[in-house]
Order: sequence, then structure tokens, then C-alpha cells
Amino acid sequence: MKKKKIGIKNLKYCEWMSRETNCFNTTVTVDDKDFCLAQDEGSGGCTYFYPIDSNNYKPIDELEQWCKDNLPKWTMKDLPKPMDTTLELTVGALVDDSIARGEYAK
Repeated sequence: MKKKKIGIKNLKYCEWMSRETNCFNTTVTVDDKDFCLAQDEGSGGCTYFYPIDSNNYKPIDELEQWCKDNLPKWTMKDLPKPMDTTLELTVGALVDDSIARGEYAK
């Protein structure tokens, strides 16, 4: 399958609301084009993904599957087998990197 470049832009991060995870919202890009919105409430739950201009979640589901099929698997000591890299993990890593570099709006 074709390689995809997944990125983020317009990251808004709220440190004081970040308890168990980062509280943020951002635009997810694919091949430098706006793809969807991502939001995490910072309370340890999942990152939610929303279509930008419609109620069509199918492209988000397809990107999720692409991530699982094409990005490197990861392991931990206590896991019995390698795990898929999901869209949530991918976006979370991009958010972490942007926060570490101070590249976000408050």
C-alpha cells in the first residue's frame, strides 16, 4: 500500500487539564492535507477522531487500518506478542513531540 505521511497542525494543548494524558485538540494531516480532527480530554481516556466537514467516519477507519497494517509493531516486556501501531498512538507521539518542542497554542 502507498506510504502515507501522517502529521498534525494547529495543536492546542492545555497543561492544567492534562491529568493522565495530554489534553489537546489538533488537526490531523495526511500527505500534508487536512484529514480529520483529534481531541483528548486529558483524563486517561481515548483520543477521539472526527471528520472535518461531514459525518463520514469511513476514511478515519481506513487510516486506522492502514496504520495497523503498515506501521511498525511495538512490544513490551510483559506482552505476549507485538502490538499494532494505531492512529491514536501515532497522533499521540506527534503531540508529545510538539509539546516537548513547545510548538503549540495554549
